[in-house]
Amino acid sequence: HWFLQQRFEVLRNLKFYRTPQATRSFGRVYIYVLPVFFGPYFVYVAENVNGVFAVFLAAFTFLVLIGLINVARQLEDPFGVNGGYDG
Repeated sequence: HWFLQQRFEVLRNLKFYRTPQATRSFGRVYIYVLPVFFGPYFVYVAENVNGVFAVFLAAFTFLVLIGLINVARQLEDPFGVNGGYDG
């Protein structure tokens, strides 16, 4: 009985004391603004290395960043509406 109660308390704490909204919003804005700053670098790579490699590098970089944001969101709210543990 105490083990189950302890686990519910852990889940409740995860739900109530997760990452603040400002930090999550900064992460999302950072993902959308970052291509503006990395654009010149990808152009440099396309001109000096290979254009196809630059496209794959850009796509891979931002897929990884978006994946990290999604993983963080799922870890913060395991019972969310977007396919959590409750179905």
